[in-house]
Amino acid sequence: MWLKPSHERPFPWGTFDVNAVASLLLGTAVLTRLPQAWVQSLAAVGLCGALSTWSMAGYESAGLATMGRQVLAAGYVAAIVGAGLGLAYAGSLIGRTDGRTDGRCGDGAGPLRLRARAPLPRVGRGGTREEGRGPMAVISRGFHGRRGPGGDRLPPGQYVTEDFPVLSAGPTPHIPLDRWSFTLTTAAGEKHTWDWDALMSLPSETPQADIHCVTRWSKYDTRWRGVPVDAFLEGVDPDGTYVLVTSYGGYSTDLPLADVTGGRAWIVHEYDGAPLPPEHGGPARMLVPHLYFWKSAKWVNGMRLTRTDEPGFWEQLGYHAYGDPWREQRVQGD
Repeated sequence: MWLKPSHERPFPWGTFDVNAVASLLLGTAVLTRLPQAWVQSLAAVGLCGALSTWSMAGYESAGLATMGRQVLAAGYVAAIVGAGLGLAYAGSLIGRTDGRTDGRCGDGAGPLRLRARAPLPRVGRGGTREEGRGPMAVISRGFHGRRGPGGDRLPPGQYVTEDFPVLSAGPTPHIPLDRWSFTLTTAAGEKHTWDWDALMSLPSETPQADIHCVTRWSKYDTRWRGVPVDAFLEGVDPDGTYVLVTSYGGYSTDLPLADVTGGRAWIVHEYDGAPLPPEHGGPARMLVPHLYFWKSAKWVNGMRLTRTDEPGFWEQLGYHAYGDPWREQRVQGD
């Protein structure tokens, strides 16, 4: 079938058909298998281009030029659309240099209605002190959120990785510590600001958590050090029911206030015993391990209390307003 042009046969069932079908299959694969999109899209485009001239000859010789052009066009459309998605995804992987904000793993118009949710377990606290860092609490092992049947730690639709993938929605900010600050703004407009030294003087904790990215990877037992969000709210009137977390670089994400208080969220500045690197959100990022990781905003620089839910970066692009991995709340409507 690959050795002679199909126009040498009485009916051109051969090279052209293989080309068109392969192109459509590869284009479909591109649309449904984004983690390998850039490889598959280039393969699809290359296959179409290499065989197009030979393929058209077969249909033209059989008097089916119009049909040939239509089927070939379908193959091209699938491949080109896939190529666009694939190249966009490949461009995001340049985020290791860097390029998607755990924005997605990180880094709708108007208020989005949240579904009813069962309460998630909270983390226990201890009471030790580390010299030079203020009071430190040790978090009990395994902040795993709501467990699945049989105590399974893996939410539905996820796979476990030993790596720590880097996905970002833009270039990686590099913020000198002497220029870093975090500002809490109440719904009434009152501002409270901490610089890096002030952050280091606050009570720190060492949460150990399983994290789950909306792109379907999960990583067990990640170890962090940071300041619980509760510490920033001490002495502040919590005059809102939601928070909008903001970041250097323009990223933002929205969460219910109840999901970042009560020992359920931190501003972390160390990962696995070392300062948090910029590609993972350093010098400081949010950690909200019971929700999909795009809610754990990288490069955090502020949190604003709001009385209504104001969608953040990915939420405005169709991601779910809440993002519970155990309910697979990836996009609006889930």
